[in-house]
Amino acid sequence: MASVPGSPNGIVHRTSIAKELGEMVVERDGPVDPEFGESLPPAAGEKGGQEEAKEGRGQGGAWLGAVCFFGIFFSYFIYALLQEKITKRNFGDERFHFFMVLVGIQCVINAAFAKIICLWTGKEVSLKPYRLFSVLSFTYVGAMVSSNSALAYITYPTQVLGKSAKPIPVLMFGVVLGRKTYPLVKYLIVLLIVVGVALFLYKDGGSGSHSNGDVDQWRLFHFLGLGEILVIVSLIFDGITGVIQERLRSKFSVHALYMMYAVNVYSAVYLAVCESHSQTTLP
Repeated sequence: MASVPGSPNGIVHRTSIAKELGEMVVERDGPVDPEFGESLPPAAGEKGGQEEAKEGRGQGGAWLGAVCFFGIFFSYFIYALLQEKITKRNFGDERFHFFMVLVGIQCVINAAFAKIICLWTGKEVSLKPYRLFSVLSFTYVGAMVSSNSALAYITYPTQVLGKSAKPIPVLMFGVVLGRKTYPLVKYLIVLLIVVGVALFLYKDGGSGSHSNGDVDQWRLFHFLGLGEILVIVSLIFDGITGVIQERLRSKFSVHALYMMYAVNVYSAVYLAVCESHSQTTLP
């Protein structure tokens, strides 16, 4: 026993001191020694259970990743087939040019899907912050309409290949507008993407990239047609969209379904207003 001044009998058990000190210690993983307030190693059964739980989460994550990968792949595959079939269809002597209507229908379906999933999972969605979402939706609509409109002048594979250069504007606008820094290897990857896309598109002088030679007569710098310019405009909008999305995630902790719902609602409104003032009529 140890004598401590101020105690009623001048004597306090060591276990009492340890107990008082133990209340001031934040417990770590595992049980705490009641006498000295120290963490004890987990029992063999508990340790095995923790390892099994981690292993199970790892396997579940791998399966979920595989499902998401194949889901995205097949969804985009079917989407590509249907989009090319719609946009390349002739209506008598008139080609398809109802791209705002096409994008607007997609936005309505996307917003409805995101809302249903949020109701099912119990997640809340909103249209706030209004300013950022309104600007983000504008750039999103600009990218979608531009890339879809390009299909009137270039083939679908050419449009997809051009859009594969999306990391270029995302990186550029991330540096300029987002004040972000990237490792040198990312700049090298972007450079290789540029070279690869340019070689594929213009290996035969760019003649194979057009779906209809009579449509795209005007060319800028003798190698950029209207279809390619629309793809470039779409990529610029994509770069700005990426910066705004990153700001929403970092500043407001917006989850994916929240963003999907809000962006598509705003976009549907924009397209409805534009379509109501346009001269195009559905076939």
